[in-house]
This record gives sequence, structure tokens and C-alpha cells, in this order.
Amino acid sequence: MYLLFYIIYTSYRIQNNRKLQVLFLRANNLTDADVKQIALVLKPDPANPNFANKTLKVLDISHNPLSEMSIKYLANLMETNRTLEYLGLAKL
Repeated sequence: MYLLFYIIYTSYRIQNNRKLQVLFLRANNLTDADVKQIALVLKPDPANPNFANKTLKVLDISHNPLSEMSIKYLANLMETNRTLEYLGLAKL
């Protein structure tokens, strides 16, 4: 429960932060729900472009027990996010 709160709080901070460029969440036992929340925040919203994150360039979520569902969320994110340059996915 605490981790989910942390992810939601971190997602909020990502969305509203204009300086964060690198975020390492390696080996944090992220769940599919956590990845979904992060992907939603990083995915640009055409209806509300002012709230799109335009600074995060590196996201490392390696060494987390993620499923195929998380990969789908991330693939969907990468289709539209042009700011993210590196997505670390080692040993999922």
C-alpha cells in the first residue's frame, strides 16, 4: 500500500516537475499498476498539452517483477512520448 502511494506521489511530482531529467526506480518491486500510473503521467495528452512532461529523458525500471501488461503500457507510452530517450528494462 505504501509503495502505491509513493508511486502516485512520484507520478504527481513527475507531471508537475519541469527539471527532473533522470529517474531510477530499479529494484523497487514495482507492480503493473505502478507502471500503468507512471505511463499515464508520462504519456502526452493532446487535450491538455500543458501538463505533458517534457523533461524526463531517462527512466530506469530494471530489476522489477513486471508482466506483459507493463510492457504494453510502456509500448503505448513510447508511441507518443518524444522526450524519453532511455527506458531501462533489464531483467524484468
